[in-house]
Amino acid sequence: MRRAFSVVVCTLDRAESLEQLLVALRQQTHPCFEVVVVAGPCTDSTDAVLERHASEIKAVRNPEANLSRSRNLGAAAAAGEVVAFIDDDGIPEATWLDELDAAYADDEVAGVGGVVRDHTGYAFQCRFNSADRLGRSDSTSEVPLDDLCFPGTWQFPYLIGTNSSFRRDRLVEVGGFDEEIEFYLDETDVCLRLIDAGYVLRQLDGAEVHHKFMPSSRRTSDRVTVDLFAVVKNKIYFSLVNGLGETPADQLMADNSRFAAELREDLLAHGDAGRISDGELEFGLTRLEEAWPAGLEVGYRGRVSMLEDSDPSEPTLLPFPTIAAPAGGRRHAVFVSQSLPPDDTGGIGRYMLDTARELARRGHEVRIVTTGHGHNTVDLEEGVWIHRVTKAPDAPDRPDGVPARIWGNASSVAGEVNRIHGRRPVDAVLGAMWDVETLRLLDGEVPVVTTLVTTLGITLPTKPEWTSDPAFMSDFVEPLLALERQVIERSDLVHAISDAVLEETISVSGAGFDPGRAVVSPLGVPDHLGPPSTSADSAPVVLFVGRLEKRKGIDLLLDAAPQILSADERARLVIVGRDDIPGESGRPPRLDFEDAHGDADWAGRVEFCGMVDDDELWAAYRDCTVFVAPSRFESFGLVYVEAMMAGRPVVALDSGAAREVVVDGATGRLVAADPADLASAVIELCADRGTAEAMGRAGRDRYEQHYSVGAMADSFESLLGEVAGRQS
Repeated sequence: MRRAFSVVVCTLDRAESLEQLLVALRQQTHPCFEVVVVAGPCTDSTDAVLERHASEIKAVRNPEANLSRSRNLGAAAAAGEVVAFIDDDGIPEATWLDELDAAYADDEVAGVGGVVRDHTGYAFQCRFNSADRLGRSDSTSEVPLDDLCFPGTWQFPYLIGTNSSFRRDRLVEVGGFDEEIEFYLDETDVCLRLIDAGYVLRQLDGAEVHHKFMPSSRRTSDRVTVDLFAVVKNKIYFSLVNGLGETPADQLMADNSRFAAELREDLLAHGDAGRISDGELEFGLTRLEEAWPAGLEVGYRGRVSMLEDSDPSEPTLLPFPTIAAPAGGRRHAVFVSQSLPPDDTGGIGRYMLDTARELARRGHEVRIVTTGHGHNTVDLEEGVWIHRVTKAPDAPDRPDGVPARIWGNASSVAGEVNRIHGRRPVDAVLGAMWDVETLRLLDGEVPVVTTLVTTLGITLPTKPEWTSDPAFMSDFVEPLLALERQVIERSDLVHAISDAVLEETISVSGAGFDPGRAVVSPLGVPDHLGPPSTSADSAPVVLFVGRLEKRKGIDLLLDAAPQILSADERARLVIVGRDDIPGESGRPPRLDFEDAHGDADWAGRVEFCGMVDDDELWAAYRDCTVFVAPSRFESFGLVYVEAMMAGRPVVALDSGAAREVVVDGATGRLVAADPADLASAVIELCADRGTAEAMGRAGRDRYEQHYSVGAMADSFESLLGEVAGRQS
């Protein structure tokens, strides 16, 4: 029987992070908990957040900026058997409460806490902390310190405030939090009193919380605590109420002097480094001096303000709404993608992010391992855990012939996936074929699903600059082709996003492949635009979206451009996508085109937009008359679906997956790889707006029926279920 929990969140002027925490709590797997938000004297938009969630949470007000007082108010309002505390800038893992709950099986346990990741989400802020009766902490232990839980202990374990929980009745029994301690050592003090009362605390190597360590009235955006008044005052107070009698007063004060001196040196160092201003430094040093008499006064006075459970009424539990587990069971999946929007709007990152978000909305736990910069980070973004990992340029044990970058990248991915799996078992890893990122996970503990996109072998015929370079072919291309074969042959399951890419991959790779390990299912996109608007009276706009390279057919479109733009003096050609990739001439196609046609009457009606953000991209789809993407081969062609979502007709080549996505004569036109044929189809649709509008409507219908993000998530959900079935 799971215990009812009350999650208490004490907040002060952090409306945005409070909102993120409330959203994150919806992913908890524990079935029975409430959320109590205790708001201090906030001056930001916290009231609006509380109002938005008024029917789901208990809101309590504290007119003082006093954390212990807020925690006591939260505990008083709590109806759960266990009160769990998390900061307003904390993000819990999905199993946080379940892991805490399991540790309460033993009745002698009065408090349980888990580990805390720092603001990066990757490194530890703390794991197994201890302190002594003077308030000196130690975070060096590699193991839990539960064996130090006995009355009178000098050194004792404590639970950090942003990831701590206590049986409510035991917390009330020892007087709750000491409200003299408005900040710093508050949780340490209550832990010591519980231990002295004969109870045990459990420190878990799990139940993780990510502490984002946001700025506050005491802490700058560089995470420098300038106002150290409460820190020094409460260190003195803590040592006097807990250590005096066991430690001579002169030794106690000498330790407090040492502590304050270290803080002073830290402030001076931050000032020298420019992390705080001269004014902030002066303020901080003044507050340090003011803390001494205040700490001595309250320390020698002793405790006066504690929690009293004097209200005879029993609080009623207000269950917090969570995302229900899917009918087929909750899966823990990891997607692998080198890049993600908005850094890269390419198809792989986009469909992986869209799918991951939809699966998370359905109740699955989903993570994406992608490329990081500077240092590793982990963040919860729209329900999906994003692991940004700095990729190694190489790694040990690289086999002969394997390119260093490929091996280093795959090693970094495998290291992070295995780290995740070591904390919480992963049901499946889903990665695209591109650059064989899942290479070092093959034959490992975690099943690998490989999505077939346009492979290197398929791309090669459109890359004469590669095939004409023997050294590049032998050093990079040929080894990577061999690695692609390995991934195809050794993946637990192969997901083909079209029949075309499955057939072409098997043909080109020469892989020995069991068709029983392949599943064909299309991709999809979220509906970013809603029902399409008409454009019958506007000047025709022809849109291209994609990298400006031969495989995408940009040469065909640019060769057709003079004919298209000469046919209608109002027509415009808008080209969106990376335009700095060298072509066959050794220069980007854009430069060759501008040199050849810069003096043409229509030249001003060609717009090279380069990379754009999502808002600009969706606006471009919405504003176009005809979408053209003359790719020589597409493994699927997400851009076709995006245009259909916008209700625009598609002109594509009669090759690859375009034959499966675009219905010739109904949702667009399929043409030969010839500039004249391409121009003819585009000109016809620009001139015949009635036909263009009808094809756009048909394309929109086809998108809604077959290529929505929901349909794509259905396919991936089935893949996860099939992988689980094969492992059982």
